Amino acid sequence: MVFHRLAFRYLYYTICSALYRHVELLAAIRSVHQGQTQLSPAVATRLVAGGRRCGPEPLTPHELEVLTLIGQGHSNGEIAAALTIAQCTVKVHVQNILGKLGAANRTEAVSIAVRQKLISL
Repeated sequence: MVFHRLAFRYLYYTICSALYRHVELLAAIRSVHQGQTQLSPAVATRLVAGGRRCGPEPLTPHELEVLTLIGQGHSNGEIAAALTIAQCTVKVHVQNILGKLGAANRTEAVSIAVRQKLISL
């Protein structure tokens, strides 16, 4: 008799939790279908935690050096030679600069930096 109660309880809670997950899934599908955004709690927490920064991340001194040389028309190879660093390091700096400034290319990055008075040409 005790075994039957435990088995019944186990099945009851298993079915209820499965139904709850299905109800949540259906609600998420409906909200997405209506054009709303649906995020899991884990993703929402990451977004909130990552969004606490005040403004864009500043450029490092090395990135500013690279950006100044880009503005002067130097290639990656010339920048690497001038700063005595590897060309792949220059490429990493360029990618970081583009990301931090929200620029699509080197020319746009220089334009943004001049407007923000980060560099002068």
